[in-house]
Parts: sequence; structure tokens; C-alpha cells
Amino acid sequence: MSQNRNGKSGFTLIELLVVIAVIAVLIGILLPALGHARETARVTVCLSNLRSQGQAIASYTLENKDSTPPRLVWINEPNDQGGIDLTRLLLNQFMAKWLGDPFPPDDNDQLFVPQDMWRCPEIALESEGLRLTHNGYLHHAPNQFLFGILDYETPNSDPNAYMDAAQGWQSTSYGKRWGKYTMPQHPSNVVAVMDNVQTYFIAHQHYDAREFFGRSVHISDRPSTATNVENNGSHSRLGVRPSVFVDGHVALMSSSSDYWEQDPGDYSGPDGTGVERMFQPEIRHFMYYVTERYRID
Repeated sequence: MSQNRNGKSGFTLIELLVVIAVIAVLIGILLPALGHARETARVTVCLSNLRSQGQAIASYTLENKDSTPPRLVWINEPNDQGGIDLTRLLLNQFMAKWLGDPFPPDDNDQLFVPQDMWRCPEIALESEGLRLTHNGYLHHAPNQFLFGILDYETPNSDPNAYMDAAQGWQSTSYGKRWGKYTMPQHPSNVVAVMDNVQTYFIAHQHYDAREFFGRSVHISDRPSTATNVENNGSHSRLGVRPSVFVDGHVALMSSSSDYWEQDPGDYSGPDGTGVERMFQPEIRHFMYYVTERYRID
């Protein structure tokens, strides 16, 4: 600090530049920490939303003899022009309608925009992307092997029901019987719904959000090199996938391939067919019907 000819003190240019440089350094240090704190806060909100989703799904199963809601419903209806209109309901919109609070349609394409607990807090603005799938917007994707698909040719026809199962298991009850929330023997291990990811499908030549999770390559930060370029989750910067489990508890699952590609082994179906390479985490958290009894390597 210097003194001028009037006896008043003031800062020199060098001192001001030093102060500005110190402030810039402090801002550079604090901003990432503040950003991380905001992301962590949004993850907490996401977990709370998922807990509410789990409670809603559990309520649905209690009212429907333990049957899980569909992860996708197609309804074909004739229109006034002699054509057919296709209504598509993903798990989130189906459950919102069941709860009596359906999503409003998007003005641009008439797809239903997730609201309230069905909307990831990390996706704040439409300009940031809404996790668009081929059938609508989905911020949180269900377990492929717990939630099936219903296809109505007309509203008055009997629906065709589809349940997924691994190779060698399609002919078993797991591939034929509609999903029950009581089927997993270890419900605290089995993921019901997980925060969604967006991936570039090489075969489609564009980005899509995933409509379900079931295998390690759906979640891992190292997806299938043959079909996908990336798995970009809403909370990928933190390396987590917020999840709600069948027993109702929530947790932050890792998105690291180091976790999802542990303990690979060859497994067959109950009749010895359909041998497939599987990882323990995908069996533990999604493919609850596959056990060590069917490991053949």
C-alpha cells in the first residue's frame, strides 16, 4: 500500500492485481466444490423420488395379486380417418395414470413428459434432454426381468403379454408367467427401478434412452462395443446410478465396469441349453432366477 502527496493511502496497481489473482484462484477452487455439492443434493432428491416410485409400485402389486405393472403398454385404436392410433405407455406414465395424476403431453410430439417423482432432478430443462426412448420419455428404467409388455390390438381384445428371460429360460415359468413382486428370493438384492441412461445405439445411428436394465452392459461405463458407444447417466459425473430395490430400500449403485464385470461365468438354462456368459452383479441385481446351480464353467 502506498501513500500519495496528499497523505492518503491507496493500493498500487500491482497490489490490486495480486488481490484479483488471489480471488480468481479461490473462485477456481470453490466452484467445483459447489458444483459437486449441488450434484450430491440432486442425487439425494433422486433417491427420494425413487423411494416414492418403489412405494407406488408396491401398492400396485398389493392391489393386483402381487403382479407387477407393465413396463410398456401398446394400445391400437381406430381413429375417425379410418386409420389406427397407437397409444404407448411406459412404466412411468402407466403408474402416473394408475395413481390418478397422468403426465401432460408434450406440445411438439404428443409424448408424455415425466413429472414430479417420475422426473430426474438432474434433468431440469427440456433443452437438456428428456431421456427419449422409442416409446416416450423415461427418466428411470425398470428391471427387464420383473416388468413385462402388454400389447392390445384393440381396447376390447385380450392383451398379448410378454416377459423377458435369459437364453435357455424362455420356456420356463420365468419366460411365460407374468412378473410377480414376490418372485425374487432376495428382494433386498434385486433392483426394481434405476436412474436411466442415454446411449448411442450404433445400429440405430442415434441416441436413445434405455427402456429397461437387465445386463451389465446396460449400466456399466463400458457398454457393449458392438452395439453401444456409451452409457451416459443423469449422475454419471458422480459415477452412480440411483436405484430402488424390490424390498423398498434405495441405494447409489456404482456405474463402474470394475463392479459390473466381476466374476464372469458360463451359465445354462434349467434344461442345459442356452449357455451364456454372465457376470455375478447382473445376476444378483436383475436376473434373480439364475443361481450358481446353473454355472457350468
